[in-house]
Amino acid sequence: MSANRLQLLPGEFAQIRRQSYLFVAALCLALISIGAAWWYLDQQQQAQMLARQALQQAQADAATMQQDRQDFDRYSQAYRQLLAKGVIGDEDRLQWVEVLTNISRQHPQMKLKYRIDAQRPLDFVPDVPDGMRVFASRMHLRLLTAHEAQLLAVLEQLDKEAHGLHLLRQCEIRRGKLDEQQRDWVAPPLESQCLIEWVTLRQSSPASAPADAASAGSNS
Repeated sequence: MSANRLQLLPGEFAQIRRQSYLFVAALCLALISIGAAWWYLDQQQQAQMLARQALQQAQADAATMQQDRQDFDRYSQAYRQLLAKGVIGDEDRLQWVEVLTNISRQHPQMKLKYRIDAQRPLDFVPDVPDGMRVFASRMHLRLLTAHEAQLLAVLEQLDKEAHGLHLLRQCEIRRGKLDEQQRDWVAPPLESQCLIEWVTLRQSSPASAPADAASAGSNS
């Protein structure tokens, strides 16, 4: 029995080997191209992700800036109002005395008397802005009024005209007696003794200390 064998002619093996090399080269080139395409796609995706993150961060920064601007506009107006009212800054006792003297001149029958104690810090006040400190001066006010409405009018005038923030702590009212200068009064006057805190807010510093007793004022 004989078997047929595949015999390659001279030069055919070299041709097949050359084609195999070309196939392997083409396959390698294809793999390199696919790898390069995947790398380029990955780079593009990363670039898009970074661009998206940058856009989101820019939008967040813009929103924060807008909110800061709104907060500044809102609080700066309140700050200017407090500054104009004299709540922020050094207390102006001379202006207080002028207002009290003016009220006394307008209503001499009230026999208005007052005493302003030395200023002291209020360090227990919560939520004070950083770098600021709250101070208060206590005023003892005594006056005669025909009725409660007059007392309220005096307190309202103080709050409107005197600088600073005024906190009414208490008022003791009792019915007094008529004297010779009050014969035209329908009823005995009300004797009122009120305690008012004059509050100011200013920047804290090493020199920020409560005023001593020499700074207290009185017309009694």
